[in-house]
Amino acid sequence: MKPNWLSVLVAVILVAVRFYSRAQTVQTLVSFNYTDGGAPLGALTLGTDGSFYGTTEEGGGNGVGTVFRMTTNGTITTLASFDGSAYNGGNGEFPNAGLTLGVDGYYYGTTYQGGTFFDGTIFRVATNGFLSTVISFNGTNGNSPFDPLTVGPDGNFYGTTYQGGAYNDGVVFRLTTNWVLTKLASFNGTNGEYPLAALTLGFDGNFYGTTEEGGNSGYGVVFKMAIDGTLTTICSFNGTNGAYPHAALTIGPNGNFYGTTYQGGSANDGTIFQLTTNGELETLVTFNSANGKYPEGGLTLGVDFNFYGTTYQGGGNGTVYKMTTNGILSTLFSFNHANGEYPATALTLNTDGSLYGTTWNGGSYGDGTVFTVSPPTFSVAAPQLTAFMPFGAGFDIQFIGTPNFPYVLETTTNLSPPINWQRMVTNNASASGNWIFATTNNLNSPVRYFRAIGQ
Repeated sequence: MKPNWLSVLVAVILVAVRFYSRAQTVQTLVSFNYTDGGAPLGALTLGTDGSFYGTTEEGGGNGVGTVFRMTTNGTITTLASFDGSAYNGGNGEFPNAGLTLGVDGYYYGTTYQGGTFFDGTIFRVATNGFLSTVISFNGTNGNSPFDPLTVGPDGNFYGTTYQGGAYNDGVVFRLTTNWVLTKLASFNGTNGEYPLAALTLGFDGNFYGTTEEGGNSGYGVVFKMAIDGTLTTICSFNGTNGAYPHAALTIGPNGNFYGTTYQGGSANDGTIFQLTTNGELETLVTFNSANGKYPEGGLTLGVDFNFYGTTYQGGGNGTVYKMTTNGILSTLFSFNHANGEYPATALTLNTDGSLYGTTWNGGSYGDGTVFTVSPPTFSVAAPQLTAFMPFGAGFDIQFIGTPNFPYVLETTTNLSPPINWQRMVTNNASASGNWIFATTNNLNSPVRYFRAIGQ
């Protein structure tokens, strides 16, 4: 017997809001001062307690990076400081990537240097700050992981390293929940080299990712990898359609992939592209310095079904932008050093529709910032997200939507980029707009987020 939905979670609700003119605002919440961390390069991760968790590449007790927790009002707590210089083989140094919530409730991340062999580590950290090294890379199984981990459909972690492997061009690996590391694929230049971005889990159960270089023209590729490690190149960048992708792919509401390239396009300042799973690539935006330059981070799909992102430079000292699914770009904010500069990662979605991000530099002390983008307003129904602790094999989710409008229910374990939304069930249109989604999945994870989107 299924438990009553009210005893399980707050309903996922779609609320029709009348449109009114209100510009989205950007507010600086935190200025790092090196003691509490410096140079945050990774995306933030929304925790089960409503706080955000993240890393800084530098600063802290030993100057080689930290793990921190931040409340939504900007109160920072340093949970752990790394100590692993390349001279003593410690617990790692210079974490570049964000954290990933594991099925055991710990947060997992990577450092691109340090560890036993000085080639980087995978670590896990508890909410009380206890940090332990899970894996030290040794070159053969990978070297210099720059990206966060992705939870696969089997509950294991999947990721890439920038170098190492058979050709020293980077690898794709799997880490099981009992910490066994397996190298699944090695890049060789032809099929790509130097992956910088996290993997994105597609609706088809395959992983999708990018490499910074390699491929037909040397400007990088988009690849697909099956869970057994079979690697397929989907497309190669040629400079005109983009060059040197640094960021993970994002699945759009139409099921296609959206992404950015750090350079390329008509001004060589970077692009935004759309890609079908069969390899048809369309350039949607070419940056031109005035509207932004060098999009280091990827895209985040907002609750208004527009994409949000940042550029590392341009428009001043970097920008926050919004893009519609058909490529209309609007600059929301330009950084000026005092309020931060050089945002280098994707934005993280909060359950209220607001977005949070970091800048690598700038702020009051010049050591980087955390900022927030206010939620958008809507002229049509838009989703509110919710989290809960699951139990049992099935439960009901109720929401109030737009009458006579069809929705599909999607779920994810993590709201930090890249968000891997997985489709669960689809319902036909309801004349009343009152919905109950009945799920049968055994959701073995510490937290789940849901959204209902239009078909």
